[in-house]
Amino acid sequence: MCGLLLGGFAARGRIDLLSFLAFRPVILAICVVAAMRLPWRSRVASYLLALVALGGSEAMLVALLGGPVPWAQLGRGWASGAALLLAYEAVAMLARQLPASISRGGLALILALLTLWPNAPLQYLYARGVHPSPRLIAAPKQPVFLLTGLPLVWGEGPTGPPHALSALQRFYRISAIDTLPRTAANPLLLVQPRNFGPEELVAFDQWIRAGGKALILADPSLRWPSRYPMGDPRSPPSINNIEPWLRHIGLLDRPANDARQTIHVAWKARRYRIRAYAPGLLRRMPGSNCFILKADFLADCRVGRGRALVLSDADLLQDDYWRLPGDGRDDDLRTADNIALVADMIAVLSEMRPPSEQVAWIENPSRVSHAGAAALIPGLVLMTMGAVLFRSRH
Repeated sequence: MCGLLLGGFAARGRIDLLSFLAFRPVILAICVVAAMRLPWRSRVASYLLALVALGGSEAMLVALLGGPVPWAQLGRGWASGAALLLAYEAVAMLARQLPASISRGGLALILALLTLWPNAPLQYLYARGVHPSPRLIAAPKQPVFLLTGLPLVWGEGPTGPPHALSALQRFYRISAIDTLPRTAANPLLLVQPRNFGPEELVAFDQWIRAGGKALILADPSLRWPSRYPMGDPRSPPSINNIEPWLRHIGLLDRPANDARQTIHVAWKARRYRIRAYAPGLLRRMPGSNCFILKADFLADCRVGRGRALVLSDADLLQDDYWRLPGDGRDDDLRTADNIALVADMIAVLSEMRPPSEQVAWIENPSRVSHAGAAALIPGLVLMTMGAVLFRSRH
């Protein structure tokens, strides 16, 4: 219940165990304090029962919400919990040497400091065991050129740039450029370009047809927040300057409803939940070599010897659309697959394996409370059995 109510499980919308594993040190500490005067066999049985009850309830909740049970995450939680219990038990052994009147309170205070104090050693080691460092991409990373009219590199004002670029740099070596690349050796990430006149459009068409590969984020009605007024050359371009070229290759990008939307995209045997703001509707013109997904949000176009993947929204790179506020790891704060889709589409252009981690999402938030109540049953049953067994022996 702590994970459901305090851990942000519903707010993150993800079917995983992170919201619950964060509270496990506190629950195990309470278990150690409660069992500190029991015989060692009873203590070990209590600890095992607590670990099984917690893991079983969490796995049941995930299954009831329709997600695959994250066995690797569950195993890391059990292993890290067992290691934490050993450390707690070592502290409890010292506390038992104190007078009975103060030993339990002293143990509770010590474990509270070890568990709740920010950056406490046990808390840090437990967090690293439950959630190891992100998978590193073997060097050298795939070079990618970035050409954009959005403040993705430097940002605007004291807040700094959005997290989108740093999240993509985990997988790729991204270089920001002001003009089209001279060669087609590396893919181009083209995001709402600022100055794309007739000459640039012709040059871009020639670059693609010569074998260039580009991921284009073309937004017909951008809603990117800016401190500069509309019309200021420093403000993000609100219109799709690449639209004439898209029409040239037989692809129409029309404005849609002016509202936030959640789009479910199936791409290369993966499913993505995308949060966007007024994404365009892509339409294929007769004779076009573009393939459009059913969501009308993504297009795959073959142009000469090159290839262009098109997303009809650029607002999806804003932090609010794919992550929670804060400076934590992007994977921990992720609320949508926006960056994951962009990273995987670049990988497709580069003929690489998609690098993003797949996430199962809660499709029906109204089911969370019912599934949470049902998931309490295994833990309650095990605790009741343990209490009955304890009373029968004592």
